[in-house]
Amino acid sequence: DHGAGDVLDSGELRVTPRLTEMSFGLFSHFHSEAERAQKMPLEAAFFKTGEAREKFYAKAPLGESPMDVQNRVSPLIGSILRDHEKGIEDHVLVTHGVSLRAFAMAFMNIDPDRYEAFTNPENCSIYVIEGERGQGYSLRQIFNGETGQAVNIDWGKRLEGVYLPEVPAHLRLKPPAGP
Repeated sequence: DHGAGDVLDSGELRVTPRLTEMSFGLFSHFHSEAERAQKMPLEAAFFKTGEAREKFYAKAPLGESPMDVQNRVSPLIGSILRDHEKGIEDHVLVTHGVSLRAFAMAFMNIDPDRYEAFTNPENCSIYVIEGERGQGYSLRQIFNGETGQAVNIDWGKRLEGVYLPEVPAHLRLKPPAGP
């Protein structure tokens, strides 16, 4: 039962600029990485270098990084939790891909190192965060907007664990010798 009808019928509709898509700054009017590289080669190269190191923290010139977006959307978590204490349990957020990822990561305390593993959702897809404060939450995709198909993808399960390469045995630290 994740329909928006009850929310829309109640007249309780709030609009916030916090859920707007990430600002791509000087790159906002370019449609591809190739176009950026052609028209702004120095800026595009600088941005690409930053993305290669840590995509979550890289920002386009005069734009935002995914971390900036997370900082912008995070205050909504407090509003939602306060609403929950007042008995308002369901919320529908309509937003763009990076904003959805940043919100879900902040809400569920997903490590920024896992940002790239949490891919952008397909257009018009539906994600659900369910659970109780103190007992944990789940993050599931229940509809793929591009295929028009119901799905059941547990993103919380996909994103748990640390995505680091295995450290070779000869490089591992050895525990100190006992007394």
